[in-house]
Amino acid sequence: MNIVDELNNEFSKQKSLYKVGQQPVAELEKYKQIAMGYAEMENAVSVLSDMHTNVSYVYYGRFSQVFGWNRENGTEEKIDSIWEEKILKQIHPDDLRDKYLQELRFFHFVRRQPKTKRTDFYLANKLRIKDAQGNYQFVLHRLFYVPSPIGNSLWLALCVYTPWLFGFSGKSRVVLRLPEK
Repeated sequence: MNIVDELNNEFSKQKSLYKVGQQPVAELEKYKQIAMGYAEMENAVSVLSDMHTNVSYVYYGRFSQVFGWNRENGTEEKIDSIWEEKILKQIHPDDLRDKYLQELRFFHFVRRQPKTKRTDFYLANKLRIKDAQGNYQFVLHRLFYVPSPIGNSLWLALCVYTPWLFGFSGKSRVVLRLPEK
């Protein structure tokens, strides 16, 4: 089984306790606004994926123009998948495999955390993404998981793509967002 299949399998094991049409719309709108805020404030490309409905919302900041995704700043695009293929197909193949592997490990790590601590962490990856001229540019990819308001599953995944930060060593790391008490 390849890593993407394993990720899809893990995501599909999570049971949504919502009936069709009864998802928490206000909560989803809150996180869509957060994703849009990343795109606008950091000029990022952000992708909010609902793992229960297999839908993603992509928000484009000015950084998207580097990769030829010429969308107006703040534009929302809804896609019927949790995989942002437009972005994924431009990631260097070696980095893409590592990205999937780190996401699978991070998913298991977050799921083992108490529900109240799950949003305390994010995964940061250094990726090479092909720009509009066909050259690879280093990009910082961050992944945040949001637990479901009911039940024990992870509900949303937020991926944020921004220009590379120079002080980041290594390929990926789990970051504790809040200092330990």
